[in-house]
Amino acid sequence: LQSENVSFERGRTPRALILAPTRELANQISTVIDSISCDKLSVLAVYGGVPYQAQTRALKNGVDVVVGAPGRVIDLLESQKLNLQSVRLIVLDEVDRMLDMGFSADVEKILSSLYEEGKSSKPQTLLFSATLPSWVSQIAGKYVSKTAHRVTLVNEKESRTVDTVKHLALLCPPHERAATIADVIRVYSHGPSSRCIVFCERKKDADELASHSAMAADCHVFHGDIPQDKRELVLQKFREGKYKTLITTNVAARGLDIPDVELVIQCAPPSSAEDYIHRSGRTGRAGRNGISVCFYSMRQRQQLNYIENGTGIHFRRISAPSPTDIVEVWTRELSESFAKLPESTWSVFLPAARNIVRALKSNTEGTSWPDGDESRADEDVKPSKKSKKLKKSKQEDFQTDTSISFVEEREEDGDMKLKKSKKSKKSNCDDSQTELSTSVTECERALCCALARISGKTKAIESRSMLTAQAGLTAYKLTVPPHVTAHRKGLAYSLLNQQLSPEVTENIKNLAFIKDRTGFVFDLPDVHNAAIEENWQNHDGLILEKLNELPELEPEADELNNGGSWRFSGGGRGFRGARGGGWRGRNNFGGPRRFGSGNGGPRGFGFGRGRGGFSRDQNERGGTEFGVKRSLNGPLDGSSNPKSRRLDL
Repeated sequence: LQSENVSFERGRTPRALILAPTRELANQISTVIDSISCDKLSVLAVYGGVPYQAQTRALKNGVDVVVGAPGRVIDLLESQKLNLQSVRLIVLDEVDRMLDMGFSADVEKILSSLYEEGKSSKPQTLLFSATLPSWVSQIAGKYVSKTAHRVTLVNEKESRTVDTVKHLALLCPPHERAATIADVIRVYSHGPSSRCIVFCERKKDADELASHSAMAADCHVFHGDIPQDKRELVLQKFREGKYKTLITTNVAARGLDIPDVELVIQCAPPSSAEDYIHRSGRTGRAGRNGISVCFYSMRQRQQLNYIENGTGIHFRRISAPSPTDIVEVWTRELSESFAKLPESTWSVFLPAARNIVRALKSNTEGTSWPDGDESRADEDVKPSKKSKKLKKSKQEDFQTDTSISFVEEREEDGDMKLKKSKKSKKSNCDDSQTELSTSVTECERALCCALARISGKTKAIESRSMLTAQAGLTAYKLTVPPHVTAHRKGLAYSLLNQQLSPEVTENIKNLAFIKDRTGFVFDLPDVHNAAIEENWQNHDGLILEKLNELPELEPEADELNNGGSWRFSGGGRGFRGARGGGWRGRNNFGGPRRFGSGNGGPRGFGFGRGRGGFSRDQNERGGTEFGVKRSLNGPLDGSSNPKSRRLDL
């Protein structure tokens, strides 16, 4: 199309039509064509679940290639928004699905006008599929000429699946399938970038599996009942690795190219060998290795044999993962993740880890053997001559940077104590003689990393202000001496400037009063924390400290009106129209001259006192008055009357 000398004028009709069975596949094809074509070539994807306006607007402006799902293409044809008279190239992707019973009528309706008998020029037709049954060739005869070329990349005598995929079969009853699938995912799909696709036969099965308690939180369901905008979002998050497991139906079986799909699980043998080929083809792409696991029950053994014969593959029968397999995978993943945790992340959990060690030590020291019978703990281990020690036959090996193993030993006084075995280095988790050392031992670091993983904090923990929850800020509390009242915010700056540089105080944010004006709270960027720790010293009741608990704050001063800002509403009567045309408050003051306009002339003006808002009303002289709440002392007209010595602003 690009090589043809065709003008790219506005309103041109498409010259190529590509049909795909699913919306996601149509969108993927459109994206790929758009990325490899020239800037002038316009490509449009049309499919359901999204508004018509954007698609019809693009067709009106002119497009060269239309990629669509049959349903939306028919809608655009019937509404005469899409014209196919200029189409010179037609492509049917996944042709065995497009010509199947579900789509054949729609495809016939779209292409019938382009393949009319006696038409001089018919469009070139290309049919693509990973599987091409014999019946497809017979039906496709009406769309291709007798001289059409057939190109196949698969030898019919060989396996019809790629060699990079291992095909496994697992016998499992239906009621145990969900929990077993979760274990298979843990064992066979591991690593930070690996992904898994689970195929279910029905949308209901996919929903139930996704909501099962055994499934991890990073899985998401994907099928035809999901709204289109959410389907696109889920697929995008799955490509990005935000979701590790996609639980879907056949809607994701064909054509989708998703990188790093390491595992494909089929909850039951599919109804046809072609469906199995397409499903298992979601892994092992671009030369990568993949695994396809097909679950089956005793009643489905014959169907599994049918899949083997139809695809030319041989399933290796496996059993469900054992607890040892799961623990080995978890241990390997934990060791790898612990090594990647930055010190700034795991060190935050050091106080909590040491508290846990103290608590475990305290609980262990209180353990005593019932009836003084030490042999009941472990009959295979005999106490030594010097002390009655009871060693467990199993030692737990834990690997972070070094291999550390621990055994439980019973001292002469009957206490249980954790000690390092001879294979380990000199670091010790148990500090029975002294307090825990400031240096971090291997097991302390391992416990810190475990706490970080449990909490989900695998990256540097971002600090947030306790005052406003803003990231990168630290909240501080400044308490003034008892004989001082924090009457104004400027006092905080005056007190802080005595010991801190202007560079620090100028970055104060969100300054507020503590209730009863006993101090202040405010935010500072984290970069100034070191300067405060280095330069500030509390003295004479003036205390500056990091905010650990949010105190009760003083309401903002009503210096102007409700929060220190002018608010022209809420005063007794609001805007009320009258003949005067001026502004009026509820209570007047001053002499007869008032600022306003209307029937009263110069004497119809009034400057009155309201309750925080503009209001309009006709006064006794036809004018209107204006008033707000703030008052200043001082005579207005020289009168000695105290009431006249208040000026309301």
